[in-house]
Amino acid sequence: MKTEDSASASYATLQTAVDALSKWGAEWHITFEPTKSQAMTIGRKRPTWATPPIIFNDNAVKEEDEIKMLGLIADKHLTFAPQTKNLANRARQRLGFLRRASKYLHAKGRATVYKAFVRLRLESDSLAWMGAAQANLKRLDRV
Repeated sequence: MKTEDSASASYATLQTAVDALSKWGAEWHITFEPTKSQAMTIGRKRPTWATPPIIFNDNAVKEEDEIKMLGLIADKHLTFAPQTKNLANRARQRLGFLRRASKYLHAKGRATVYKAFVRLRLESDSLAWMGAAQANLKRLDRV
């Protein structure tokens, strides 16, 4: 958002959409838990002006720098650094288990366990984060 006026217009549009969602939920007897809602402004730099809070069912929605949705961690700059770090850590844990258990498995068994538990973790949801910076992707390659 280039100017404070355009930002205000965008926030007003977003607030209108949130209000419509709240109204729709009330009409269809669907309850939302507004305290679990999160907001995130995506961009390279923060605006110099104060951003108004989004109000959902009389609760201000918290502004976060990272949001986890369905296992994908998105950050405000869309670098996917938190996502690749989390994937690498979880894959390393599984690889450590495989190393400890490898003396009980033959080569084919080790390969099967690696493909099913380690590589699968590294490749999960890759379409969502495959455009990450090379430095973040190298973190996964090192595993």
